[in-house]
Amino acid sequence: LHSHNWEEVAKEKWLALGRRHLLGALGNSVDLQLTFRDAGGHQHTDLQGPKLEELVHFDHAVRCAAPNAVFLNVFDLASALSIPNAVLCNTVISTVGAFHAAVEVYREEWSFYRTPNPDSCGVCKSMRPRHHPVHVYRQSINLGQTTLRDWEVRYLIRGVLASKWPGSRYDLLHQNCIHFCDELLLSLGVKP
Repeated sequence: LHSHNWEEVAKEKWLALGRRHLLGALGNSVDLQLTFRDAGGHQHTDLQGPKLEELVHFDHAVRCAAPNAVFLNVFDLASALSIPNAVLCNTVISTVGAFHAAVEVYREEWSFYRTPNPDSCGVCKSMRPRHHPVHVYRQSINLGQTTLRDWEVRYLIRGVLASKWPGSRYDLLHQNCIHFCDELLLSLGVKP
């Protein structure tokens, strides 16, 4: 927030949005929820009324979402692909690029990977949603809410889907993280 002469206002309400690179053009994307509070409850003796910074509230959209909200988290496959993905994924062509995907529900993120051991399960839970040591987080897409409870989601993933997704079956074109996300999202009752 800035005043009419661009002086910083209410800096204590500002949010750290994360790291950016390449002059701020690419890097982490952050969805915000902007809430305006009712001005009727504010008592002011001057004729101008409450100031904008008293009425507005910013927060990260993911933190404001219901616990059973389902997010599709999209990552650039590698940092070297951030620029080509940004060029290819524009308003004219919106689905071209090299991406990794994961599903976040009940604050846990799940995806599918190739494993060195052919007998290992390829379904993995991330240590921190929207963070990865190789893939570069791009955005989260809120797909609605699941009617399943948290324990039902964990059973669905560990008890039903995990056996269908061994890491040895990972195939870049035919059975990858995006295919896994499609199946999980449909099982959660939301549409990708």
